[in-house]
Amino acid sequence: MPSAPVFNEIAPHLYEQSYPATVDDEALADFLAMLERRQPELERPHAWIADFSALRSANARQRRMFAEFQERTAPLDRAHNAGSALVVPNGLVRGLITAVHWLQPPVYPTVVVASRAEALRWTQRQLADRGVELH
Repeated sequence: MPSAPVFNEIAPHLYEQSYPATVDDEALADFLAMLERRQPELERPHAWIADFSALRSANARQRRMFAEFQERTAPLDRAHNAGSALVVPNGLVRGLITAVHWLQPPVYPTVVVASRAEALRWTQRQLADRGVELH
């Protein structure tokens, strides 16, 4: 049964999106709309961990929703997103990420990693490069 993605503030300036194994179109649309509403109030600069480790698939409509979301949020991302680390240990899901980035390339530094620990290290370095030290 599909469930909803989750938004979490890990620390000031560092945020996380976690995706379940399956998510229906409506839940994803609602989640992306919430992120879009919240984006202007996030600490600046900020970084993201997007944990897709549980995700098993995303349909064409969902890939398009991600691409359209990235397009709408590009102006704020360009100015304030220090980087996003995508946790994607699954090769099939890596292909889905590649498809989204082909539709709408990110305007911020992005890395695909196999573990959340790698994502934490990378986002901490990205924030440090912008003058933010996480404790």
